[in-house]
Amino acid sequence: MRFVGTFYVVFGTLQCLSVIGAVVGIPYLIFGLRSRDSGQAFLSYAEMADEMTLADAHRHLADGMKMLKFAAIATVVMMVIGVLIYGALIAFFMSSGLMDGIGAGY
Repeated sequence: MRFVGTFYVVFGTLQCLSVIGAVVGIPYLIFGLRSRDSGQAFLSYAEMADEMTLADAHRHLADGMKMLKFAAIATVVMMVIGVLIYGALIAFFMSSGLMDGIGAGY
């Protein structure tokens, strides 16, 4: 879990470099931090066999999964918005005649 957490921390940080990517990057970053905390708690449980440590590990993992669910929903919403904008731009260019000469003569 610690490797997965570190991967998502780096991935979320790279996503946050753009304003639009921050919508998805922040939940990935939080998921990565929660996963690292969960991995550390699982290692502590393996050493001490304390039930509270196991409960803490599961709690961190559950909190991280909630953020991952939010990131997945945000990703789908952003993709739909992108497709709609792309379609609107194509429709605008086709209706305005700006694409009439493209590809002619080839």
